[in-house]
Amino acid sequence: MVATVGIVGIAAVTVPQAQAANCTGTYGVCLYANAGFSGAILAMGDYSYPTSGYYPNLKSQGFNDVASSVKNKADYTQKFWQNSERGGWLFTVGPNESFTYVNDYYNDKISSAQWDC
Repeated sequence: MVATVGIVGIAAVTVPQAQAANCTGTYGVCLYANAGFSGAILAMGDYSYPTSGYYPNLKSQGFNDVASSVKNKADYTQKFWQNSERGGWLFTVGPNESFTYVNDYYNDKISSAQWDC
């Protein structure tokens, strides 16, 4: 089942129903469109079945330059970059670390992501 949970720019962001309320289930890392872990969600990784992953351009996920908060529930570090293909500055979120607001420097500027289990 799929639910539209928010509007980002002029495109709707669609996420699986299990992610609609919060970062639930086995997802290891969640980006949120708004500060305070609210708004549309992009869930990445699966800490119950650890694998490495990479989103070279969050535009294909409907989440380019959208994130304002992040929650990392996994035992691995999540990496985010300003530009697609791991370009620009690097922002890391350590194991079991969360940011209710990524700060003005990173807010709405994350364009690619990688997680390593």
